[in-house]
Amino acid sequence: MIFEITSRQEWTSILESMDAFDVYHTYDYHHLAISESESAILLLYIEGAAMVAIPIIYRSIPETNLFDVTSVYGYPGPISTGITPNFDTKKMSKEIITYFKTKGIVSVFSRLNPYIPNQSFLLEHLGGLNIAGQVVGIDLTLGVNQQRERFSSRLKTQLNQLRRNTSVREGVGQADIASFFEIYTESMDRLNAADRYYFSLEYFTKLFVSDQIGAKLLLAECQINGEVMAGSIFFVSGNI
Repeated sequence: MIFEITSRQEWTSILESMDAFDVYHTYDYHHLAISESESAILLLYIEGAAMVAIPIIYRSIPETNLFDVTSVYGYPGPISTGITPNFDTKKMSKEIITYFKTKGIVSVFSRLNPYIPNQSFLLEHLGGLNIAGQVVGIDLTLGVNQQRERFSSRLKTQLNQLRRNTSVREGVGQADIASFFEIYTESMDRLNAADRYYFSLEYFTKLFVSDQIGAKLLLAECQINGEVMAGSIFFVSGNI
């Protein structure tokens, strides 16, 4: 059976019952991403003890009565629990396709998550998989010295030079968020980035307010004049 989940409480409860999920599956992240004309739904499929949930963004196609579905920017894709080698992916696929047809949905796109199990298996009978690019992963189970041994000699030299005059601290409060927002916007301007890569100060602020997103802000600061030189936002979800 297929269910549409739209309430924050139920959405969160379902995520917590899954084997694994990431920030990009949360209710809050979706509702920061959608526009006024879009809606976010957690599509839930239940078959016996197995559950599969796929977060989607539902969009109308202008000048038609049809719709398309996409995913948030990031790494979502299906999450699951109770999946065994005997799980019938064909049956699930047929039910999902029937659901899409009854809703007038003519196309579906979702980015996947390299750290969530069973995603390729669950989607094997739903459309096709396309590798669009590489994802860089850092093994945080290695010690700091082991990680540094893997750096190129040039990178080691650059880091040593920076370490003499730079410190890294966690950003706290609105002033630090505003500093990051200014640097981020300047970077997008310099790169002539497309509009979709621009975010408002309000957007960044809401990232840090949400208890579902677990956002951490790190700022690199010049020790000579105290100026913030660079910043990065990290999302923390479980062990990801």
